[in-house]
Amino acid sequence: MKNNNIINQHLIKTFNMKAYILLSLLCIIAFSTSAQINYIDELMHAEKKHFTQKMNFKPSAFANTNDIFYHRINWKVDPAVNYIEGNVTSYFKILKDQTDAIYFDLSEPLTVDSVLHRTGKLSFTHTNSVIQVNFPTKLNINDVDSLTVFYKGAPKSEGGFSSFIIDKHNDVPVLWTLSEPYGAKDWWPCKQDLIDKIDSLDIFVTVPTGNKVGSNGVLISETTLNNKTTCHWKHKHPIVSYLVAIATTNYAAYSDFATIGDGKQVEILNYVYPENETLARTETKYTVDVLELYSKLFIPYPFADEKYGHAQFGWGGGMEHQTMSFMVNFSKDLIAHELAHQWYGDHVTCGSWEDIWINEGFATYLTGLTYEHLNPENWMNWKYKALENIINNAREGSVIVDDTTDIYRIFSGTLSYKKGSYVLHMLRNQIGDDAFYEGMNLLLTDESTSGGFASTKQVQEFFETAGDTNLTDFFDQMLYKQGYPVFKVEWLQNADQSVDIKLIQTPTHESVSCFKLHVPVLFRGEGKEKLISFHQTKNNQSYSFNPGFEVNKVIFDPELNIMAPHPSWTAINVQKNELASQLSIFPNPATDKLIIKTNKQSIAETIDIISVDGKNVYSFENNSHQRKMVVNISNFKPGVYFIRAIISGKEVTKQFIKD
Repeated sequence: MKNNNIINQHLIKTFNMKAYILLSLLCIIAFSTSAQINYIDELMHAEKKHFTQKMNFKPSAFANTNDIFYHRINWKVDPAVNYIEGNVTSYFKILKDQTDAIYFDLSEPLTVDSVLHRTGKLSFTHTNSVIQVNFPTKLNINDVDSLTVFYKGAPKSEGGFSSFIIDKHNDVPVLWTLSEPYGAKDWWPCKQDLIDKIDSLDIFVTVPTGNKVGSNGVLISETTLNNKTTCHWKHKHPIVSYLVAIATTNYAAYSDFATIGDGKQVEILNYVYPENETLARTETKYTVDVLELYSKLFIPYPFADEKYGHAQFGWGGGMEHQTMSFMVNFSKDLIAHELAHQWYGDHVTCGSWEDIWINEGFATYLTGLTYEHLNPENWMNWKYKALENIINNAREGSVIVDDTTDIYRIFSGTLSYKKGSYVLHMLRNQIGDDAFYEGMNLLLTDESTSGGFASTKQVQEFFETAGDTNLTDFFDQMLYKQGYPVFKVEWLQNADQSVDIKLIQTPTHESVSCFKLHVPVLFRGEGKEKLISFHQTKNNQSYSFNPGFEVNKVIFDPELNIMAPHPSWTAINVQKNELASQLSIFPNPATDKLIIKTNKQSIAETIDIISVDGKNVYSFENNSHQRKMVVNISNFKPGVYFIRAIISGKEVTKQFIKD
């Protein structure tokens, strides 16, 4: 950043937007690259009372009776007024014989004036946020028809958590919409589900002259009459209803351009507040680098024939509306995350809110990939920060959402975002880069998911195809079950230089007895090193190999490819068996006091106690040559700890549990 200052980006998802809420909306912090890595650290500060109606939403039982393939939409709005008036024409194909009605979701504060059909006005009811429109005659499978719903009203406001928001910037009115996951019905009649994507849209928005309107697709025209300007946007790609959006104010507009494929230019259209234009012009250029990177790693930008863009708004984060993300600012992480969604979340959308990790975990990992490729000096720091969040907060809880009525649970920063992203990173290192990127692209190109929806089962199948392997255990343990493994590595080098090694796991949750993984361990000595990947299929599994040199240091997973604690980024839980008997600890588990004792032939020169997340919580220099030490651990948090002692200049490590 030019001035090295931005709003602190501790971000999370909210009920009506996957927009990130800042932990402190007014806190300006000194910004560094490493600080930006914390941008999704979660804490939900919004009151759950705002979520009541959203949490109770269920898609219509009749949603699968028709396929809506086109909307022509006319809206009249004023950014200074909480009011919308308009009509939505829907073209649909009947999927079930003898269909006598069609259903749309629309919240009650909005009033339906009439429903027009080619035969005239149709009868309808509007109760419990559902419009039932009755056909004059029953329709049969494959019949194609259309109708227009005319409506108006003041969209409900829930203490600032509505899906249709009126606000100000620099004392100028601004209006924007945010519909994820259950908010589209709060401002327009639609099918609010993860079943049906709209094939194409024409959106006409009329606003007071002096305002611009940002929306999906390509801006076809802006026409002014009687102090009103009508903006026509056209989008010709499949889109789910919660990604349809508008934003309007006195935007300043400018474009950047990215080059993908064989020289194709993609417009990046930016609508920003005029008071922020100078800084924004500098910051949004990063979008070019990221769009070109993603287009190389994955398929080319899916909406290259239209545009990508940003519209500035007032929420504390961003929302990936298809072809035009709404952004609170233009920090690098926010740009990377919302742009990533155009591939994962928009082009391919999770087929259920249970599978939200396909949107959020994928976009979070792609943000990590921008560090690997565009900012490699901070790639390890990105992984370390992600692991730190998971180790501290995900001892239990699955990536797959077990309660889709709980908005906090759907958009859990730890489980859906961070753990979901690290599952991808682990998968990449379990099956290899080539298979990983092939699987990522199969998800984007297969006819069953391209431009549509995807389930976790389909994701698994694509990676199994790419890697020519069975990933049932991996997906079951990492996504459906809970917790993560805590590793202990025991090793002994024999006289012939062969090394005996044992991998010991302590999973943090009882749902998994042993995570079946390829575990990388680095061996160093005599100026040489050797990285070995051990395939662990059971706990306390032993292996033997000959590195060809005398080993003096062992490092567990040096590149942070396993979702597990990495104390000091090295395996402090390495233990040479011939020294282990010289150090004893009891009781174990311990509650208040821990006794550490060496035998008569040994003295522990130093003793450190290290928590499972790598923090040194106790240190002792044994200047008085004691053989028995009593440590008060009453203030330690319950959990796993490691004791590291230096005996005769060599390291001995043991593990204990604090009750």
